[in-house]
Amino acid sequence: MLYYRFGFQPAGIRKNYYTETNEDALVMWVDDIDTDDYAARLDALEARLESTVGRDRRR
Repeated sequence: MLYYRFGFQPAGIRKNYYTETNEDALVMWVDDIDTDDYAARLDALEARLESTVGRDRRR
């Protein structure tokens, strides 16, 4: 799941958030987004994305 790659974790549930379907919403949260560790996580994700996009363009 995309949110997990960015370090998000489930933090709660909003019951019946989607009124049309009466489905619950999962609240996701990430702590410490202003740390060097989180910046490194984003840099790694960006590098992987750039390498994937570059590889796809060469095909």
